[in-house]
Amino acid sequence: MSSRRVTVGPATPAAGVLIAIGLVAFLVVPGASRAAVIAKVGSPTSISAWGGVQVWSNGGSPMVRQAGRISVLRGARGATDSDVGPGPDGRPRIVYADSERNGRLVIRRPDGTGRRVVPKTTGASLPTISGSRIAWLAGDGTLRSSRIDGTERRRLTPPLAEATASDIRDLELSGSRLAVAASYDNVEIGDEVGIVDLVTGRRTAVNSVVSAESGRTLLGLSWARGRLFHYQTCINVSGRCSSAISFDPRNRSYERLRSLNRLEGFAVDDDGIHAFVIPRTAGDPIDWTATTVQRVKLKR
Repeated sequence: MSSRRVTVGPATPAAGVLIAIGLVAFLVVPGASRAAVIAKVGSPTSISAWGGVQVWSNGGSPMVRQAGRISVLRGARGATDSDVGPGPDGRPRIVYADSERNGRLVIRRPDGTGRRVVPKTTGASLPTISGSRIAWLAGDGTLRSSRIDGTERRRLTPPLAEATASDIRDLELSGSRLAVAASYDNVEIGDEVGIVDLVTGRRTAVNSVVSAESGRTLLGLSWARGRLFHYQTCINVSGRCSSAISFDPRNRSYERLRSLNRLEGFAVDDDGIHAFVIPRTAGDPIDWTATTVQRVKLKR
């Protein structure tokens, strides 16, 4: 690997809070008195955001929020692993793996129209879209990219030295830059995040953490204003261990942002100042209790 591995340290302590909505208790991110709860979710899940659109799962088809309105993604009953990003025209598109069509990738507008099936993507998972390009984890266990019409298909080498395709947990594309998160069973490595450029092949290491007893993990890859954001969450402890992190690949600078305690979903908003988050309860395996989608400020 051409770039050195960098470890980003812990963040500012914070304490967790519980509030009640109706008859169900929902988690609110700690210390985020200005957090706006925008939706209820049956259990913790990941979330994607771009161009004023947010996408998450609520136990079935993807839920889409646009202009403050929330609806099920029309025509996507068998969808898994949804991601939202810019389409060829610069407007939001949602890409997902269609479990009812052997995992082939499908692209739609947020209102469900404009359906397009990407050729030769059977068995795909973790898709991500940016412009006319997509990337995904293929059914044969390889990392792939192509244009949305199936041309310029490539097999990619993960940007992380120890990573194999089976270790990859998240992908996020911005232009030609593909961010990759991997999680290892080896406690001496834990989780890593890196970037590979689909045009030049240049690889950049971003973050590396050791899981240990804290259950530290990296999640929520998302791009805004040229910076890569992700969240370091600690499953088994609260406070200092968790924090949002941004990385600028142009000058390799880091910024450690707010600690929001344990999260299952994290996606930065377009302004790079706010994020959409889905809190989770303590423990691993995950406690599948009801939670919320919230918009929070990343800087105090």
